[in-house]
Amino acid sequence: MKKAIHVLCFLIAAGILLNGIIMIANDRMAQSLEARLLSAPLPPDTELIERLYYAGRNDLASGNGMQYFGIILVKSTLTAEELQKEYEKLIMQPGYEYVTVERQLIPEIKGLGGKQFRSFAGEGNEYRVELWLNISVGTERNLWEAILNLDLRGH
Repeated sequence: MKKAIHVLCFLIAAGILLNGIIMIANDRMAQSLEARLLSAPLPPDTELIERLYYAGRNDLASGNGMQYFGIILVKSTLTAEELQKEYEKLIMQPGYEYVTVERQLIPEIKGLGGKQFRSFAGEGNEYRVELWLNISVGTERNLWEAILNLDLRGH
């Protein structure tokens, strides 16, 4: 009986440790998308206001699996369409990575569980630029992606 308790405690501790490692790896994946956004030169007449990254599942998405977001808030005289064209150059794997540019009208970031931009001024010329990727359960391309999808934030 005592041995069974030790084995159970070991399995619980191993599961908690594995989950922590997976969460850190997923956060790093999202952070790398943010870094790619920041490495791109800003388009003309565009100013970086704020940046962040997020690993989890967009509240507006259906299904299970991880999504990774690198997000910047920019102030620009360009339109959303012009910014979209500029940032689409960052996509390295079409159909797997996406760029979304939307005018940011409120501090809250749509779909990310109440996350907000702290530096949002509401001047009307602010845009949220997201470089993101989606790994849905069942579409993993390798074992590593399947392991990353064990993160509870993706379900």
